[in-house]
Amino acid sequence: MEVETSASAATARRVRFQGAEYIEYDMEQAPVVHYCGVGRRTELAATTEAAMRMEWEARGRPSSEFTVQALESLYLKELEERVRIYGIAPVTQLGLAALRAQLELVEVLATELVVQDVMETDVPCKLDTDARRALQLAKKEVPGYSADGYVFGRRFYSVDDFLDLFEVDELKEIADNYACEVPKLTGAEKAKVKVTESELVAVHPAILGKPLKMLTLREMVAEGHLRGVDVKEVLAAGKGKKGKKKWLSVLRPLMQKQLLQAKWEEVHREMVKKALTGQVEKCAAEQQQQQLLELISLHLQRAGVAWEAPATGNLEDRLSIAFMALFGHLHPEFPTKQLKVM
Repeated sequence: MEVETSASAATARRVRFQGAEYIEYDMEQAPVVHYCGVGRRTELAATTEAAMRMEWEARGRPSSEFTVQALESLYLKELEERVRIYGIAPVTQLGLAALRAQLELVEVLATELVVQDVMETDVPCKLDTDARRALQLAKKEVPGYSADGYVFGRRFYSVDDFLDLFEVDELKEIADNYACEVPKLTGAEKAKVKVTESELVAVHPAILGKPLKMLTLREMVAEGHLRGVDVKEVLAAGKGKKGKKKWLSVLRPLMQKQLLQAKWEEVHREMVKKALTGQVEKCAAEQQQQQLLELISLHLQRAGVAWEAPATGNLEDRLSIAFMALFGHLHPEFPTKQLKVM
């Protein structure tokens, strides 16, 4: 890539690039760490031994242990884990191709759930890879909590990142909404929190981070005033003497107390967040599974498949049964009727 500069370009503070019309890449290379090429065109899947070995090594596995069978077993395990995230039983018994098709279908359905309020038209009942690409484009228009990312410029918060946005009092309110018991900070847990001398530093903007022992008398007075110390009382107690020793005896216990309080609040916040994270994730998973069950029933109805969602039983089992019906309808090449929900 060449960079041209000229007098006019320099004046305008612009840089013009040449030879950057194309981005070259090797189509023979493996789709490294891409779950057996899920979401990619068939010709981009790892088919040669060199490409398979690259997939194996990309997962941190030693090259000496590589075999095609070992890589396929690793693919099966990865795909199973991805499918189970949605609360659906994987069709491991039918092999890698069926499991790959299952993951592609469940990701199409999950993406449709996210964008169903912004889609202008219904998604085709075919529910293939092209439909998922259209859904992923629509997903970019979905409002909600999001942050800048390095891949496509936008990513959704995880539950953990979302809860990091709130203070402890706000987390308590969220816990009440989810009927989650708020843990209390006991005396034993408070006793574990210690404050060292090196942690006693100034918070005044002019001397921020400076250790207490290194503060001058004037800096101590400024720091004490910022922390709410009555300067006149300190001077009166010292009989008018402006000594650093007197200010040290005032500031040290005050800073220790304030720092301990801040540490206790942080420990308590982490306890509340930990208790709340599991509950929020559980509720979110159950909500998604229920919505997936309703969406699958809708697609089966549109396709004219005579089927009714089970009214009783575990939610994950009912979802897996419904999904198996849709999967068998869209992929008749796989004998799904012989399988049992596990």
